[in-house]
Amino acid sequence: MDQKEALEKDLKQIGVNGKILFDLLLSHGNTPDRFFEAFFNGEKISEESLKSTESISKKIKEISIDFYHSQQHFLENSVLSKAQKFLIRRKKLL
Repeated sequence: MDQKEALEKDLKQIGVNGKILFDLLLSHGNTPDRFFEAFFNGEKISEESLKSTESISKKIKEISIDFYHSQQHFLENSVLSKAQKFLIRRKKLL
């Protein structure tokens, strides 16, 4: 099973149906291509709906930083600079 299929299975199990958001901070850095959105119809992620988005609320960014702050081991093999990692460790928004 590939990552997309595994994600679809997990989303289906928890009853998600609608827009989903991907935070690619670790691989894209804090760039305009950091966040992507797509539509999940309860079964599959629509690849046609996948697009970059910059209209992310402060609340979503806070949730993201809280996650990375609590899972700091993910930061080590990322494209983030030392300064960006420092900010996340201090729970500062990027």
